[in-house]
Amino acid sequence: MAPGLKIGIHGGREIAEKLRKGGKRYEQALAAGIYGLASEIVTDAKTRVPVDLGALKGSGYATLPEKRRGRYVAEVGFGGPAKDYAVPQHERTEYAHEVGGPKYLENAINAASAGAVRRVAEIATAAFDANASATKGAQPTTPDEGQRGGGSKGSG
Repeated sequence: MAPGLKIGIHGGREIAEKLRKGGKRYEQALAAGIYGLASEIVTDAKTRVPVDLGALKGSGYATLPEKRRGRYVAEVGFGGPAKDYAVPQHERTEYAHEVGGPKYLENAINAASAGAVRRVAEIATAAFDANASATKGAQPTTPDEGQRGGGSKGSG
């Protein structure tokens, strides 16, 4: 794997305060928000990446967030089988490409940066709400009045 790029999102003090007070579910929702933004950045970068045979485009990745020193960290990058040319293709602005171009990851990050805190909050809120709704209300039942596997009563 080629070295990825780490993105720091500054701001969002309200989110951080809710996390301190809200416990594990808020932390999980924040991690989902960070991973969601990282995945969106990689998806955008894949539309910008130079393409010859597709190995570089297919090597884009976003890691699951890890908590380090009280902060969640996710990494985005390109590498894998394309690791030997991912960085030169990104950095060498003099290369001419029929599809895509240099600075594909950097440009995707820059495009996402203005709304990054808002987007993380949107994804985190949706993740939190989805998790909260899973613990409320009537629980789903299995076929045939709770029989596992859908068998008829007495067949089990």
